[in-house]
Amino acid sequence: MSGKAKKQSRPETSVWQAGMLAGAALLAPLMARGTLIVERNIALSLPDLRGFYSDLVVCLFIFLALVWVARWTRWAAVALVVLWCTLSYGNYEHVTALDASASLTQAQYLADPTFLRGSVLAFTQPFLLAGMLCGSCLLAWLGTRPPSARIPLLPISATAGLALIIHILWSADVETLQWRQANIVYENLRWLIKPGTETLADKQAPRAVQLEVDALYRADLGGEPILALGHRGTNVLLIMLEGISGVHMDSIAERHGVASSVKLPRLDRVARENVRFNSFVSQQRQTNRGEYAVLCGDYPKLVVDEPKMTELLDDESLACLPKVLRDAGYETVYLQSAPLGFMSKDVFMLKAGFSQVYGERWFSRAYARNQWGIDDRAYFEQSLEMVRTLQNQDKPWFLTLLTVGTHHPYIVPTDRGSRTFADAAAYLDEAFDQFLQAIRKAGVLENTLVLITSDESVGIAGYRGAKQVGAGEGLDDLTKKLSDNWGFLIAIPPGGEKMSIDAEFMQADLALSVLDYLSPASRSEEFAGRSVFRNYATKRPIVFANVYKRWLGGLGTSGDLSICPEDFQSCSTYELPDGRLFSPNRIRRETDPTAVAFLKAMVARSKQPKDRPRTLTLLAEPIVPIRSARGMQVLFGGQYLFVPAYTRIDVDLDVEVVGQPGSVSLGHMLKAYGKKFPFRKRLPPLQTGDRLTLSYSYMPTEPLKYLECLATARKISGDELALKFRTARMTLVPPRSGQSPDFIGLQVRDLQITQSRLD
Repeated sequence: MSGKAKKQSRPETSVWQAGMLAGAALLAPLMARGTLIVERNIALSLPDLRGFYSDLVVCLFIFLALVWVARWTRWAAVALVVLWCTLSYGNYEHVTALDASASLTQAQYLADPTFLRGSVLAFTQPFLLAGMLCGSCLLAWLGTRPPSARIPLLPISATAGLALIIHILWSADVETLQWRQANIVYENLRWLIKPGTETLADKQAPRAVQLEVDALYRADLGGEPILALGHRGTNVLLIMLEGISGVHMDSIAERHGVASSVKLPRLDRVARENVRFNSFVSQQRQTNRGEYAVLCGDYPKLVVDEPKMTELLDDESLACLPKVLRDAGYETVYLQSAPLGFMSKDVFMLKAGFSQVYGERWFSRAYARNQWGIDDRAYFEQSLEMVRTLQNQDKPWFLTLLTVGTHHPYIVPTDRGSRTFADAAAYLDEAFDQFLQAIRKAGVLENTLVLITSDESVGIAGYRGAKQVGAGEGLDDLTKKLSDNWGFLIAIPPGGEKMSIDAEFMQADLALSVLDYLSPASRSEEFAGRSVFRNYATKRPIVFANVYKRWLGGLGTSGDLSICPEDFQSCSTYELPDGRLFSPNRIRRETDPTAVAFLKAMVARSKQPKDRPRTLTLLAEPIVPIRSARGMQVLFGGQYLFVPAYTRIDVDLDVEVVGQPGSVSLGHMLKAYGKKFPFRKRLPPLQTGDRLTLSYSYMPTEPLKYLECLATARKISGDELALKFRTARMTLVPPRSGQSPDFIGLQVRDLQITQSRLD
């Protein structure tokens, strides 16, 4: 009898344990999705139901994995739950900042110390994370406690497979933000399995489309000037306010029938009193893509791929605005409040033509600081010193400023608000206004063209409160997606002109516009676009994209808007009755195949070919001081290159320890996303006077994504030590058609330590 009762208890125990493990799998994604919906005041709709269903499908597979690993040890199950909670919460933070699910294509940034400490470890909702971890781990622990009955895996696996098929057949809504419709795991697997845009260039575009694309890559100065041009020798001050959008200024936002809860009244006053552009387009998300377009007068890549700022680090023929102005006798200075090493700006800005390049280490004081840099007030106060220094010189100058206070997780002094975008934007508004008043009082505006813009746009979906004018309803998701490319431009010319311009312009127009203002004949043929200081009789296509949301759009000459995902599987075309790009008033109509073909051709043209050897200098400064012995110090890294198969990768390092007696531990690796380490080496400790030479080559048989050449150092003993690099370079030699590779895999050419120190 007792044996029979014991047998009857096993299914009950199995069901109870299955419930606990299912709860452990479901709790974190449901908490994350629910919190996001509540924070954004989202009215649930069918796409949101698809999102919850997507969580359920993925959690079925997580549940199966938990059951499987729990048969070996319950600790493995708990560890899997911790990993799942971390991924779910990380995706919550990503959606909070960018309104898009986290992508594996961005995972390489996790290895960057600036990004890791500046954003990843800056939790905005620690209690949510704690709730996920505690609740899920408790359920997992209870679900795996002995005695453990066997849960039947076969029927659950069949159910999970059937649910996945239904999910695949359930089409997503192209207008609704993707994070609302799919779990992060499903979304990333979809992009891994579906064909990307690599084959788009294989088919030749129709000749008419190709001619239209070619025209966009040429300088167009055929418009009528809207103010006097040819001010040779005038100073230029280019100010980029991190992430600020046109929607944050009422005078611009009202033109599109949109209002935002985040307002910059002082900046809006500057826009009203000078030359403002009401339809200025940021062509991509990510700072390095936007800055490249602004400074080099070129289109950034329109799909997920290696940014041009990285790809062109070794291009000696790179023609950018600072180089042209430097050749014309200008002093060219770049000053940002963030560390320069992130995104290799220390190398690129010099290559682009800046004679002086400074980052976070240049600033001696701050009212608030995090890993991304210093607060905006301290930044502008000290930038004013740079302006005064340049004003006292005998030659004209070009100064580029980039703030960081409105970058997630936002830099705001504790006495000026909380760590939110709204408070950071208000703080920036006040700090910039004080800076502008100071340079006006100093007479700088009398001989300086000031251009105020942003590197990218955060849009209107990253915070609560965006509403239509005269309506109490929230904006539709497509308007929110478009606002990610809603930039702004304000020009303050020395002549004091005041205008409101509705014509569409974009970031790539700025380099040509500066040259047009200074001197119409100054090497304008080297840049694409139109001049913002001219009025054009005809429209031209405007193209923009979002590397996080994986979509791109184009405004045609007829005024119609076309948008497509990166795989071009479900494109849409809209008529804009009021002619405003960012307006919520639009009418969906039949997809225009010609517009889609044009977007495909633009994608192909925006991707720089990799058909020549490239040599990257891995360090901007040859001598690197070694800091304290607390943790590893990154010497160089973060290149994140896209490399075709059978490309020979040559790495050459020659470094010596200099300074007072002591020792240093060096580490070096070559790595790529989704691949085992092609090369990883922990070197013996080096003493003062020791010289290390390391040269090797690597030949991959498959394409490499986000290739990074990384070196680290840690002080073991001694004070005032430094590393002196004679050589630090990486050369990429592309494969030659019809020629077999000389070798496959790794080939070490030289590795030795010269004992040159005196005993």
